[in-house]
Amino acid sequence: MPIPHDIQITLRLLPPGQRSAVEALIGMGWARSYHEAAAACGVCVGTLYTHLRRVRQAHPELYERIMQV
Repeated sequence: MPIPHDIQITLRLLPPGQRSAVEALIGMGWARSYHEAAAACGVCVGTLYTHLRRVRQAHPELYERIMQV
């Protein structure tokens, strides 16, 4: 299952690092663990957490949708 369309549109507004973190987390249509997502986008887990925290702070509605996936 691909990323839902409403999330795809909003992802375009994010900086590249944040977009990569979200896509790595839910990009294949299923939720990966944080460690798997970090490995998929080539960053350490702390960096992944930082990107996701920034998404949560700047776009709380998007973050809620991401967590639903």
